[in-house]
Amino acid sequence: MKLRRYSQFINESVEITVDLLEILKERGKFWNQILELDYSRFDFNRSYSDMCKRINRNPEQDFQKIQKHFDERGFTLEDIKDIFSEENNMRCGYNLEDFYKGGSYPINREPLKSIVEGLKKKLKLEWTSFSRDDYDTILQPFSVGSTLDSQGAIQDVYLYKLFEKLGLNTNIVKLGGDGWGDIDVLENGDYYSEAFIRYRYGYHQTEYGKLWMKQCQIDEEWLKEEAMSDLQKYIEEEFSSICSRILYVIAFKEPIKQSNDLNNMLTREEIRGLIRQLKLDDFSIIEEDRIIINIDKLCLEILKLNGQSEVKNSDIESAVAEFTKQMEGFSLDIELTDTDDLIIWGRFKED
Repeated sequence: MKLRRYSQFINESVEITVDLLEILKERGKFWNQILELDYSRFDFNRSYSDMCKRINRNPEQDFQKIQKHFDERGFTLEDIKDIFSEENNMRCGYNLEDFYKGGSYPINREPLKSIVEGLKKKLKLEWTSFSRDDYDTILQPFSVGSTLDSQGAIQDVYLYKLFEKLGLNTNIVKLGGDGWGDIDVLENGDYYSEAFIRYRYGYHQTEYGKLWMKQCQIDEEWLKEEAMSDLQKYIEEEFSSICSRILYVIAFKEPIKQSNDLNNMLTREEIRGLIRQLKLDDFSIIEEDRIIINIDKLCLEILKLNGQSEVKNSDIESAVAEFTKQMEGFSLDIELTDTDDLIIWGRFKED
């Protein structure tokens, strides 16, 4: 009995009434307007990962601004609810999930398959007001290569929030595009894990990052724990770069000290080369829960290359500032002791 009723409904729904035609066109117009959202107007980066790095940006507030834009174009939330009501979904042959994903599958199933055939016949009638533009507007969400997935951050956050407002499954809308939200918690050769990269950029500190974490069903503690496995490697690999910056701040602000022995004088390029050879192990002690760096010893070594032999308090402060700057985003506890040791707290492999 249910099969016969559904079959009867399909037969009735393929009749392309004025009302059905209008709904189909409105859906196509809405799809186009989502696709053509102006990034500059709403101050959006195209990449969702870039939005995750931006402090003081709120997805809900951004959604409200975008929705106001749609309100002014005749697509209020109530209008959208009506256009994608359960009844209209059945009449049109596709729902908001199909609308988001695109692809040709909905066109190849009933009743949309019969609707498309009916629209093609309408185009051949001279007396009809139905135009080729109308046909293209209706079918564009399902044309080759058309999808609202992976278009960009502004489409992602708008559709995610729209699904949320309509009580639909928000996990259908993949923030950052399909696959971007997946986290490889294992180290991959010489590369850092995705958890480490996203923790380093401070995703746990921004509203966009937290929205991504919510979709992945992870919290800050989990992300931090996974990131810690790569932190030691990161500090070791960045150590010479940090030293190079310290060099410019504390040593190169002074001219190279003259020496009576011209053969022993170093050029700035030679000094830079020696700085690149400095290793974390030579200035630190690594324990299970901390790395202790002898900042006084490090500064002295850097200054000596420039012919200087006195470490000032300002040199210590400048060096600590460079390490702290490099650790931004990690939410790590960092402290300088009275003996000029810099302690970075975390989870490390002991010496």
